[in-house]
Amino acid sequence: ARAELYRSLDERHLSLTEHTLRSLMNACRNDYVHRLGETVLWLAQSRPTIFVGRCADPILPRELGLRVRFVAPREQCLRQFAERYHLSLENARRELNRIEHDRALFVQSEFHREPADPARYDMVLNLGWFSQGEAAELVLSALRMRGILA
Repeated sequence: ARAELYRSLDERHLSLTEHTLRSLMNACRNDYVHRLGETVLWLAQSRPTIFVGRCADPILPRELGLRVRFVAPREQCLRQFAERYHLSLENARRELNRIEHDRALFVQSEFHREPADPARYDMVLNLGWFSQGEAAELVLSALRMRGILA
């Protein structure tokens, strides 16, 4: 996929969005962020794509897609994380705190954004109130309202 990405970006005229992204990414010293930006842009232009995390929102133009943040009560997150990774609640709490800290630091240092800022998102859904199925229906409805999905 990486070879196809580089070929597709090198063999055609750059749109304003791509040119802006390249300038932004060239100014960035972090090779991971540079590759992340190219990959997100390539995927978004080549096929319908759902990005889970990966800071796609500061990379892609706002009018493309729908930005959704899923949240849940802390204890619910801890229980699910502990079950998924077979951890005690205390170990799950430590590990989840570490992961959240590292992710927040990445977003702040590389993109100069606050991770939990609700203005970054088109909608924020609390999975403490909605089931996964209900949340999926809400997202599908929002995609239809925006004309992204028929």
